[in-house]
Amino acid sequence: MVLVLFVSFGFSLFFLFFFFNDTATTEIYTLSLHDALPIYATDSYVESSNFGVDLAAMYKLDSVRFGIVGRNLNRPAFNQTAPGDYELDPQLRVGTAYKAWNMITFAADLDITENNTLISTNYKSQNVAGGMEIDLWKVLKLRGGIYKNLSENDIGVVYTAGFGLNLYFLQIDLAGAMSADKAKIDGEEVPEEARVLLAISSQF
Repeated sequence: MVLVLFVSFGFSLFFLFFFFNDTATTEIYTLSLHDALPIYATDSYVESSNFGVDLAAMYKLDSVRFGIVGRNLNRPAFNQTAPGDYELDPQLRVGTAYKAWNMITFAADLDITENNTLISTNYKSQNVAGGMEIDLWKVLKLRGGIYKNLSENDIGVVYTAGFGLNLYFLQIDLAGAMSADKAKIDGEEVPEEARVLLAISSQF
């Protein structure tokens, strides 16, 4: 029996714009390909920008992979309408993946750090997640999973599903998430959390 070991490292440098308005509502837009959120601001706001630094490492042992990623390692700071600067704290996340067969992969990951969110300074995030992917002919990837925020109890388990489509030089990924817990709005039950993500990328 022969064991094959590989260790790889990654580095990401990305540009961040922050907009702070008088109501202390913060939205972020980043020029990184992997993360983009819309901008909303009033006429009275402060605009600030900075660079963020991410580092990652992966250890591969045959069909098992272990990874770790650190985000915002340089603690980028931004001017805001309130006194002092708004600083992004470093985040640390670990994960593992196991390729059971040529077409099926299982994965799990965990936030080591408890992270601040843009919802509120008092609302924290520390997710644990798991899922699987079925790769059909290297063209269509079907995904399903589950995650839970360990820091807050307002939202329970969240289920995810999606697919990826590989069209030679073009990749299309569509994913959705919906919580099991419900809330009532105007007498109608709706999920406590729901989101949809569409990503289109190209490799040259």
